[in-house]
Amino acid sequence: PGDGERHDHLVRVAGVLHRERVARRRDLGDVARDGRVEPRRDARAQVAPLRREAEHHGAIRALLRAIGDGGREVFRLVRGHTRKLPDLGTPITDETPWDLASLTKPMCTVACAMVLAGEGALDLAAPIRRWLPDSTSPASVRALLGHAAGCIAHVELFRWLRGARLADPRSALVERAQRVPVQFTAAPVYSDLGFIQLGRIIELAANRPLEQACADFVAGPLGIAAKFAPEPITGAVATELDERGMVTGLVHDENCFFGGRICGHAGLFGSIDDVA
Repeated sequence: PGDGERHDHLVRVAGVLHRERVARRRDLGDVARDGRVEPRRDARAQVAPLRREAEHHGAIRALLRAIGDGGREVFRLVRGHTRKLPDLGTPITDETPWDLASLTKPMCTVACAMVLAGEGALDLAAPIRRWLPDSTSPASVRALLGHAAGCIAHVELFRWLRGARLADPRSALVERAQRVPVQFTAAPVYSDLGFIQLGRIIELAANRPLEQACADFVAGPLGIAAKFAPEPITGAVATELDERGMVTGLVHDENCFFGGRICGHAGLFGSIDDVA
């Protein structure tokens, strides 16, 4: 087809997709005349009692909620404190850093992979073993991205790491993760182990540490402050009280914590503005 026909076809497809998107979201909000979805007041009213009850019983100490549509933020809630023990921490703000946990995967690892693929430095169709010869997975880098490389969800590798006192725990974590036997299933399996390997592949393809790749390819160009925390980040929201003490400003995920604190599956810190 000519350029005009192709353009008309794309316009029709975009219109269909937009109408389907609006239809899917009607249960979540009120659809305005321009097709945008505003959060329903009754939906907010239903959530508010749950939040208040959780706060009353001490189930949460801090809460952020942001709702966006069409590239604009339509609702934000910021409340709580950075910790509850041993005393009440400072009130959180829009700038308070949080442990972003598995948001590390899309915000850092996937984003870096897309940049490298776009630059021709990372072939998504290439086998994982091109970069990690000892990996038990025969699948492609693309399969890793889609949690379809046969990697199982999680193994508590930290139980060995925390007692090993290694000079290079980051490499040891990758080495252990890539040797875990794969189990292929009909459906994708969300896998930390796969993204631990993907983080190392990013480092090899980018020829720089993952934290530097994230800064160069994601945080810098987007103007956000999200970053990894090899050392404690001041003012962050606490995540847990365990044998490590009050985990504050350092990654909560134990595999990442004892595996060098910078990984493809976890470890990124950021504020609500970095995420939303």
